[in-house]
Amino acid sequence: LTHAEQLKAKEKWDECILKFEDVIRVDPAMSIQAYNEIGMIEAGRGRPADAIEAFKGALEYNEKAEVRQSMSNIHYNIGIAFQMLGGNEQAAAYLQNAVRGYREDFAKEPGSAKIAARLGNALATVGDFAEAAEYFRQAVNLDPLDTGNHSMLVQALTIQGRYDEAVAELQKAIGFMTQTGNKEAAGQLKKLLEIVELKKSGQKK
Repeated sequence: LTHAEQLKAKEKWDECILKFEDVIRVDPAMSIQAYNEIGMIEAGRGRPADAIEAFKGALEYNEKAEVRQSMSNIHYNIGIAFQMLGGNEQAAAYLQNAVRGYREDFAKEPGSAKIAARLGNALATVGDFAEAAEYFRQAVNLDPLDTGNHSMLVQALTIQGRYDEAVAELQKAIGFMTQTGNKEAAGQLKKLLEIVELKKSGQKK
């Protein structure tokens, strides 16, 4: 697996995929991770059909495994790959499976900012920005140092035209980052604040 990761870092995609396939044969316990890595590489290369095949390999392995893992990420990735292919009906089905899966995951791990953010992202992908914002807000509360959580919350709010809330969230986040000495994060959020305020002023015209 280490060799495959090294090839991935060097963007030697064909060799990398062969190594991940070796991992699947030699170390079946790592199959889900290896199939997902192959799928992500293929999707990144603009090969969604090949990506779907790899992701489905992960689903098939999980069905046969004695201890099953959460497949929320895999369902989400398949949904995105089907969107790339223009298969909106199939995409919607897998994305809804991802949403259901992330809900179950978060119920088991309510202290996980990562799962809250993933659920928010899945909800946003299916167009439910109101509920997405609520989960992004939970992600912010669970991990306020992650600027990505703040950015996703603000995006979900601005898409709904909730500019005042977005501005307030950013001002609060900038204050927090400044107090904790995270100047780089504060600077990134200040730039985002400028963009949101510009959009807000444009809405009033």
